[in-house]
Amino acid sequence: MMKTTIIFSHTESGHILEYYTHLYNSCLGHQERRFVFVVPEGFKSKMNQTVWQPCDHIQFDYLPQVVINEILKCGYWKFAWKITKLLREKVIQYHADRVLSLFWFPLVPFGPLLIPSYSKVSAIFYDIYLRDVNTMSKKARAKNKLLYCLLARSSRIYKCYVLNDNEQAVKLNKLFKTEKFIYLPDPYVPIEFNKDEDFRKTYNIPESAIVLSHFGGLAKRKGTINILKAIKLLTPEERASFYFVFAGVVYTDIRDEFYSLVKELTCDSNIIVEDRFCSYDFLAELCCACDAILIPYLYTNRSSGLLGYASQFGKPLLAPNNGLLGELVNKYHLGITDNVDTSEDIYKIIKRFASEKVKKPGFDYCKMNSVERFIDVVRISLID
Repeated sequence: MMKTTIIFSHTESGHILEYYTHLYNSCLGHQERRFVFVVPEGFKSKMNQTVWQPCDHIQFDYLPQVVINEILKCGYWKFAWKITKLLREKVIQYHADRVLSLFWFPLVPFGPLLIPSYSKVSAIFYDIYLRDVNTMSKKARAKNKLLYCLLARSSRIYKCYVLNDNEQAVKLNKLFKTEKFIYLPDPYVPIEFNKDEDFRKTYNIPESAIVLSHFGGLAKRKGTINILKAIKLLTPEERASFYFVFAGVVYTDIRDEFYSLVKELTCDSNIIVEDRFCSYDFLAELCCACDAILIPYLYTNRSSGLLGYASQFGKPLLAPNNGLLGELVNKYHLGITDNVDTSEDIYKIIKRFASEKVKKPGFDYCKMNSVERFIDVVRISLID
């Protein structure tokens, strides 16, 4: 019987398309093993954004969207139980001896109980509780320590990949006396695009204008609403010199307020909204045209794919000065960092960018976060 690896995700949002593309391409040359990409049905609508070379040993298994939507409504413990049961069913169905989950939820606390003993399960961790431990309650600290201890001790759990945060991987291994926690580079997306397309010409943006972009999923935690409120603080003369581009799906948590503010500002501000899933070509054109990328994220202790865009296209980030994000932006000289918690803070960093000569980011970040380095690290969880 051919050995099988499952690559599992309970969601199609975030960077799942990018990661699945990288992983799919890395599996093409391993015909000795079957690979099953398990993902919600909603993923189908995004698949035309990249090329999937047909082959007999790789397949997709689509989870019913109605089932996933119901699970996502559950509280943490019920959610973790249901997701782990779903993964268990797939492991048994395909008799998979390897699993790579793009999220750590299916691992704890029920993974060691439900996942068959013949399967080695690995997962990606996007943020680590140690970075938030000082702001946690005693109960939350105890819960997280217990969950990570289960990960470290369980024989079912193979590798725990800590995304773009080597410092925390080292700390976790030392704290839990293990070597399971492994630093994982956050791969950037090398984009080939039509350089004849001119974003500024398409949207009638003068060459003299300063274009600030904010793209990806637009949500409260991304500071999207605070950017709009910061625009209100600019004088009419200042607003005339800027173009603000919001590109990406506007999440339901801010949709009403977002469009209310956009409507209020439209009369004397230059605001472009592309409320949709944006193709790589479109994002490349936007990055080429913009002067800087706004990432005033409220939660700063996880990596962001926008760091790769900044490095690849040489466009500075206006970013938080704290957390993992601040550390990475400063380490790789990807832009300017400051306090960006409020609209007033964002107003100040926008004014600072307009008045200072900001150095363009170099390519060092992309070199350290290449697709090849990402695959080299996770390969041990995919194949023997």
